[in-house]
Amino acid sequence: MTTDYRDIARRTAARVQDWVARIFPHKKPVRYVLVAFVLVLIAAFATQCRAGGLQLEAGSTVVRGETPAIGFVKSWRNRGVGDYTYECGFGLVGSSTFRGREQRNQGVAECLLVDGFGRFDIGAGLAAQSTPDDYNTRVNFSLLLRWRITDRLSLAYRHRSNSGTASPNYGRDALLLGVRLK
Repeated sequence: MTTDYRDIARRTAARVQDWVARIFPHKKPVRYVLVAFVLVLIAAFATQCRAGGLQLEAGSTVVRGETPAIGFVKSWRNRGVGDYTYECGFGLVGSSTFRGREQRNQGVAECLLVDGFGRFDIGAGLAAQSTPDDYNTRVNFSLLLRWRITDRLSLAYRHRSNSGTASPNYGRDALLLGVRLK
């Protein structure tokens, strides 16, 4: 049995294009501009903030409305009281369907206070999303559990919800693989 690598490459390219289309559901010329803007923004952020720690994350939302998610996080270690890390970032979550209704893609900005033990981190903070949806309100609480597999590679579970302070409060969960740039 032979492996057709061209077929594998075509299927992979189709999956990547579908993934990008779900995050940027615009016409192709606009989508290209948005993708280029995000890449330039990440590159500019990385060159200015590399010393403090910049991490790129990619994965998927889980539990409700599975869809691709990407983002970047800037962290400042051992600032302020104690040995806490402050972490702020921006992410994009693709469009999804929840209870039969289409949910638009979201931009999410969040800041957390993170503490760790060994190779594990736990964090809590606030998150704001670009528009309210059937999962959450616009302003939410954010929780983080992260396993730092190596110094550069991590696996994170992020949960955002308004903690029952308003309706709706289904929350949104994401499982993300992160790569720290140094």
